[in-house]
Amino acid sequence: MAKTYRLAYGEKFLEFSDDKVIFCATTKHISTLPDPVQLIDDALDTPYGTPPLERIVKPGDRVALIVDDITRPTPRRLLLDRVTKRLETIPQLSISIVLALGTHRPMSAEEIAEDLGPFSERYPVVNISYLDKERFAVAGEMPNGTPIHVYKEVLEADVVVGIGNIIPHIAAGWGGGAKIIMPGVCGKETTDAIHMLSCTCQNVLETCGSVDNLFRRTMEALAKKVGLAFIINTVLDEEKNLRGVFCGDFVKAHRAGVDFARGILCPSIPQRADIVIVSANPANADFWQGAKPYVFAHFAVKRGGVIILLLSAEYGLCGCAPAHRQALLKYYNKSEADILQALAEEETTDILGLGEAFIRMQTEGFCKTLLISEGLGKDEAALLGFELVDDLEDAVQRARHFVGANATIGLIPHGGELLCVASNEN
Repeated sequence: MAKTYRLAYGEKFLEFSDDKVIFCATTKHISTLPDPVQLIDDALDTPYGTPPLERIVKPGDRVALIVDDITRPTPRRLLLDRVTKRLETIPQLSISIVLALGTHRPMSAEEIAEDLGPFSERYPVVNISYLDKERFAVAGEMPNGTPIHVYKEVLEADVVVGIGNIIPHIAAGWGGGAKIIMPGVCGKETTDAIHMLSCTCQNVLETCGSVDNLFRRTMEALAKKVGLAFIINTVLDEEKNLRGVFCGDFVKAHRAGVDFARGILCPSIPQRADIVIVSANPANADFWQGAKPYVFAHFAVKRGGVIILLLSAEYGLCGCAPAHRQALLKYYNKSEADILQALAEEETTDILGLGEAFIRMQTEGFCKTLLISEGLGKDEAALLGFELVDDLEDAVQRARHFVGANATIGLIPHGGELLCVASNEN
């Protein structure tokens, strides 16, 4: 009798059983989890390439603690608790918590209170739309002359600290490190320029899982100009257990974190499967997030195979980043010639939304995708190049219609942060 597996789908789980399953990719489990507080404190005591944070911050300094937003699973409250305990000699009004929203919408007051708890009352919270030009200042220029627009509160700080999480990323190779600055606290023009650079000058199927790419090099040069002094990056498993913390210099600490994260978030699979069933969790809020597990699944499926994407999409196409909706609707399924023409003729101001179409083009033709979703309809699925199906049983039947009754099946129960490595390709 075939084993029964559970795959996350939004807030619930779907069960699946089939004797053609050749792998179920999960994070590496350990029998005893480390104490989270001790893990953080030890990392803060022994940073990579810098003194401890409490020795960097001097009396009278203004400190910006930049944290990621609610679309990320970073344990922000716990990290803020341990960090601020080391800064107790600094007046609370001299410390601000800056939300690194990137192009996401500002968080609501209720979301901030729930996410940051007492820290949202104890310290000023900076919560800015990346479209609000008045809240940005210039920190120099990129090599192509594009101005680097950054939150004023970040540029006015004496010490800038980035707090984030390390996971595979489709443009930067890996999240964490300098990514808290770009796109985290940068303005539209800067963010657009760097993302378009990454879309047109590198391929997403080559960038994922690599720290040596144009996007990251550009981000790190920008973070140096801004003065990112110290990072605190976590590595979590699929159950959001804290497995590692890496502090210090934003390059050295990040690279150490990535080396560790590969052992947690890059599970080895024996070979690619004909059919891969992937849960978008925890990147399941909308397709803007769900594009990540969709791309990651390409590293587990055979060329010409089928991806079955489980994406609940509570916020639809891009409800967490609504500024990109019109560009996605208009350009996502256009040809490369049409998109390049739109760029040349400046048809849209949403360059980042336009850039998503390049990611589609880079994966187009690799495999077929079937979508199970409550938040996306048939028309939206068609726009994305997917076929919407009713349930998992129907999806597997449809997939076998394309690749054969004896097709092998691979499972990724929490695909939003896992990047599989096929051992027969090493």
